[in-house]
Amino acid sequence: MKQALKGVLRPFYRLVVRSAPFQRILHREVQKVLHSEPGIAPIVSDFVQGDYGGSYGINQHDREDLLSRFRYIHQNLPGGPGEAYYLILAKEILSVHKSVRGDLIECGCYKGKSTAFLSTVAEMVGRPLWVCDSFQGLPQEDGDMLYVGKYMGHRAQYQKGDFCGTLEEVHNTLRRLGRIEACHFVQGYFNQSLSQIPDHPYVFGFMDVDLVSSTKDCLLHIWPRLQGNCTIYSDDAGVVEIEKIFFDDAWWQKNFGEEAPGFVGAGCGVYGFPSLGYCLKKSSFDDYPVYLGAKD
Repeated sequence: MKQALKGVLRPFYRLVVRSAPFQRILHREVQKVLHSEPGIAPIVSDFVQGDYGGSYGINQHDREDLLSRFRYIHQNLPGGPGEAYYLILAKEILSVHKSVRGDLIECGCYKGKSTAFLSTVAEMVGRPLWVCDSFQGLPQEDGDMLYVGKYMGHRAQYQKGDFCGTLEEVHNTLRRLGRIEACHFVQGYFNQSLSQIPDHPYVFGFMDVDLVSSTKDCLLHIWPRLQGNCTIYSDDAGVVEIEKIFFDDAWWQKNFGEEAPGFVGAGCGVYGFPSLGYCLKKSSFDDYPVYLGAKD
């Protein structure tokens, strides 16, 4: 009943948010963000004023509306990174041209805060979001589960079952604040569950999985399906042991027959967020200029 009602009301919602009075309110809210939180002002300003989402018909008013919705999600789910963090991910998704075929995938969603943000963008671009989690916390990893983020001042001794958010909790979060209709849920540990997903390509991946073994399991599934010039983001950039995977040529040659791609933000993060980094899958190296050295 609720989903049917949302379908009826959605066209009216679009009319309201595109109306001149509502757009003036949105513009004032954006200006408040820029002036009250100067640390995130460059991220917000770039997102709102850039041409992100142009191939989907998304304009500046739509991006201002998305920012407003992101702020609402963060205000109602305090803790963890705020809207600027997720604007970075939204920018990446909106930058993928509409003509490129592929879905979105999230591995590790805890209680659904990140999923609320990502599902909102997934609905905007009309791409399914695969939400993958055990929904019973971390598995038991082989070896010591001690992780140190040197630049973050972070040291943790993880236990099996840590970071448990149940499927019901995630569903409740999305019904209140996200777009559950844009999501497909995949339950189980990654080494078994990810193989259940239909053989679709991906244009964006986001991992927040905390463990070396889980990171490898996710990469084994996502990387072969990731379209060229698309990215996988990770919230584990501050944990050097995890990001070493992206520089392990032997592991990449064994599993993918290619050199390790590297990782931007390994150890220290990007855009002022010490836990956030990304890996770009280049379709080829033909676009890179060849350095021939200085001429006499």
